[in-house]
Amino acid sequence: MCIHRLAFLLFLHGLASLFVLGQGRVKNLHILGLFPFRGAFDAGHGIRPAVELAIEYVNKNSKVLPGYQLNLVVNDTECNSGKVVEILTERFCSTTTLITILGAGCSVVTEVVAETAYLWNLISISYSSSSTTLSDQKQFPGFFRVTVSESQMNYARVAIVNHYKWTRVAVLYHSDSIFTKMINNIKILMDENNIMIKRFLFKKDYRSRLRELKKFDARIIIGGFYMDIGRQVFCEVSIIEIISYCS
Repeated sequence: MCIHRLAFLLFLHGLASLFVLGQGRVKNLHILGLFPFRGAFDAGHGIRPAVELAIEYVNKNSKVLPGYQLNLVVNDTECNSGKVVEILTERFCSTTTLITILGAGCSVVTEVVAETAYLWNLISISYSSSSTTLSDQKQFPGFFRVTVSESQMNYARVAIVNHYKWTRVAVLYHSDSIFTKMINNIKILMDENNIMIKRFLFKKDYRSRLRELKKFDARIIIGGFYMDIGRQVFCEVSIIEIISYCS
């Protein structure tokens, strides 16, 4: 952990030294931005404006990076690991020198980026990837993120269940590895806290699993799926009236 953080600090120190040397003229620094504008997790539309605003603030303040201008090279990963391989190949073979990689948003894509970026001496920083797999610093050297992993969030989920003294919980989750690993981890924590947990896994047919969940008479339900599937799940929940609303 200490070596990992030291590497990041040394990177920042070296970057700061370059900034001081370049005070006489403006030099462009390029950041590879990886955003999911399409696909299962299309949150890039909301994240990109925030990133561009932050870069604008930095570029307008001459005291932050004197002599340098940050430029964001925007790419749509489509939340697809194959697509990001195409993007990385194109960018690494171009004449534009990158100083770092911002992204990706989807964990399955970020895992590919994090395993590749350090080979080009690039640090990758994700703004939303929460896969527990990404916590392995040996497998993903040079990777950082500004969000906690799903396994860490599980402690909060279990704490909420304990706070309300619930003893029976159902879980509906997609077969994507980020969700299966999250649920396997929370199962261990639930068992340790004497909380009964019933798991409902689906790949495509979430409707039949929802009907099974209804027969189970689940009242406390934890969901694990991307937004696109989530919209369909909640529509189906309303149709088959799993949840009743009280006035």
